[in-house]
Amino acid sequence: MFISREAKLLYSNSNNNINFEQFNFYNYSRDAIYDILSQYNINQNSEIIVPNYICNTVVDTINVFTNNVKFYTINEKLKFDLDEIKSILNENTKMIFFVDYFGVETSVNEKLIKFLKSKNILILKDSAHSFLTLMKNDFRTSYKYDFLVSSIYKAVPLYAGAVSLGNIRSRVNFINNNIIQKRKIINKMKQVFCFFGISIFNRDIEKLSIINDNYTFESGTNGYDEYKNKLSSIDFKNIIINRDQLSLDFYRYLEEYSIFTKDEIIKSSLQVFPIWCSSKANRDEILKIMKQECVDAFTWATFNKLSINEYLWSHIILLPLDKKVLTIMKEKIKNV
Repeated sequence: MFISREAKLLYSNSNNNINFEQFNFYNYSRDAIYDILSQYNINQNSEIIVPNYICNTVVDTINVFTNNVKFYTINEKLKFDLDEIKSILNENTKMIFFVDYFGVETSVNEKLIKFLKSKNILILKDSAHSFLTLMKNDFRTSYKYDFLVSSIYKAVPLYAGAVSLGNIRSRVNFINNNIIQKRKIINKMKQVFCFFGISIFNRDIEKLSIINDNYTFESGTNGYDEYKNKLSSIDFKNIIINRDQLSLDFYRYLEEYSIFTKDEIIKSSLQVFPIWCSSKANRDEILKIMKQECVDAFTWATFNKLSINEYLWSHIILLPLDKKVLTIMKEKIKNV
């Protein structure tokens, strides 16, 4: 297991506290990525390597600096081929992204890490989905990285907040109060729609949450101090215990369709529970039923102008870790 110099003081399992001085705080993970790329002079001559199953906002952020992006293949089990990665590298390759999907850390061979280092290629560990897994494992990871990025708000209901680790110059921690207030309003609107049985807007309204959110850290008032206080009051240990128990409950019922193995789930703390659907039609039927029940089951937003893994997008559905979801799966879903 690897624990970075920056991460050693981040988390104490005995008292459940975070050392905030070691983090760089941002509104979103994409802001952290933007910061890293800008500091390391990524430009149109730079090549970035990313998986072909990745959030579209990551690719959009990279495209601010360069359109020279290559993609390596992710398979049905969300794994990659080492030889393929080696084959697409060249003298212009400056950075590679490894994604920890939905809370499970991607396995990266030590030989590959050494090979990348021999080529002076920077390694960015995209743990946007894996904040709770990082907390659970005391920020120990299985491979060495140059940068780590993770989203807090995807793990706990704080509406915004992301962190980075690595050799990044000191900056003012910034959490935009305007973004937090906007997301609160959107969340209330969704609750009202669901109360009156208006489920058609349940996912579409979420699109409002990213309109006009950009990379200008200084726009809006800084809510970092208040955010830090709220974060300090969260009982992460209890959240992780409950989340992990739910994950195993989901696995016991959906083992046949689970993308992750039981061992992977036990070592992690999942953000959502991904399952493999036999067809796009079955996937869409599950989405339809969940929408009718005002449940935010979803497919990952992986479309971008350069590449799209439509095969994975068409077959993977992401289920919120909620007892209600498991009940719906048992009572109303006939085909997966």
